[in-house]
Amino acid sequence: MESQAVDAENISDEKISFDTGALTFAQLKGIFKLLPIDITFIDADDTITFFVNNGGIFARPKSALGQKVFEYHPLEILPMVREMLSDFKTKKRDRAEFFRNIKGKPTSVVYQAVYDGEDYLGAVEFVQDFSDALKKFS
Repeated sequence: MESQAVDAENISDEKISFDTGALTFAQLKGIFKLLPIDITFIDADDTITFFVNNGGIFARPKSALGQKVFEYHPLEILPMVREMLSDFKTKKRDRAEFFRNIKGKPTSVVYQAVYDGEDYLGAVEFVQDFSDALKKFS
């Protein structure tokens, strides 16, 4: 999949254009509010620059913005987080998936490296509670 840089030609006062269409900022913001998932973006310097906490598994305070991601993980998993982000930067791997019970809920935690060509832009963390979905299979 080819990446498309978002620059001045892709953003107007009314729309943000992508290869597959365009959205207003209000539409994009509205879509993020509907996603039943926690999303956190960690930039190339390991700093939290964006998050959406609709899933509510890992509550992130707004004060997390601009902070190193390592400040928001338990000490026992910090070595794994550091290694994973290092692997993403060196392209040793570009994805990590974990399935655990968190706060008594069956939860998926997926980290995905984000690149623009050869350049590492950061990583996105997706956290999703599967409690409701699993009830449908009972």
